[in-house]
Amino acid sequence: MLLLWLSRPGAQPPLGFLAVFIPLVFLGATWISNRLMGIPAMYEEWPADKTDPIERNVGWQQVEFCPFRGHCPMSIKFGRRCLHLKQPFPFQPFYWLGPASIPWSEVRLEKTLSDRRWAFLSAAEFRLGADGRKIRLWGKVGRMLQDAVQGKQGQDAAGPSPQAGPGAIRPR
Repeated sequence: MLLLWLSRPGAQPPLGFLAVFIPLVFLGATWISNRLMGIPAMYEEWPADKTDPIERNVGWQQVEFCPFRGHCPMSIKFGRRCLHLKQPFPFQPFYWLGPASIPWSEVRLEKTLSDRRWAFLSAAEFRLGADGRKIRLWGKVGRMLQDAVQGKQGQDAAGPSPQAGPGAIRPR
């Protein structure tokens, strides 16, 4: 678009306009996508716990937030009491709030990673809190978080097994 403006004869667009317009569009799109993924609600529900000692820093990973399958890079750290998720870049709006510190008791394993070699597209799914927010992680990071959840909460971290029997529709 800038090339189209520069190639036309006549007045050039003011650089001040471009310097303001492009960051506003970027920040507006970032704000809308964060709202759709539920990141502000996550930060509101679980404020930063700065007293929780970090046991393991996993690094920056792509986290899929399941309602709209939006991806967002997040810094993931395992604390003694909490799982810490933080937007890692200063231009992301929630970077300045610190991490969302989710207690280990509120992280539930929904779906485990497949152990087969060809199942590299398999993702581990985790449910966060009582509201049922879901995140997905792939690969080594998904395996590390899965092992951490099972280690912190015991082996039945996936929850109770479903009960056999008739469901909501009952035979006559």
